[in-house]
Amino acid sequence: VVHNEPMRRTWTWTQQGHGVEHPDRHALERAGWRTLLDYRENHVRDDRGRLVGVEARWTAEAERCRGRVRVASVTAPTQDDAWVQLRSLVRNSIGDSNRP
Repeated sequence: VVHNEPMRRTWTWTQQGHGVEHPDRHALERAGWRTLLDYRENHVRDDRGRLVGVEARWTAEAERCRGRVRVASVTAPTQDDAWVQLRSLVRNSIGDSNRP
């Protein structure tokens, strides 16, 4: 999902002190994008309501403001997949001269 229209963000981005580990995330941040990674678990239940599985879902987001706010977001089953997909989305969907 890519949004190219002006948007107001209600949260503040903070550095959490553990550095940037993934090379795609690092490339995005070097290109001026703020990044966020979120983890959720989707519980899968059968028709009797019993838990039969847990699906990990990682959401990676990037935001950059250069005249207007641009936001990109992807969801994937692993952290690595999320960062790779997000960098690809930014590279292919958002045209600018300072691509990661």
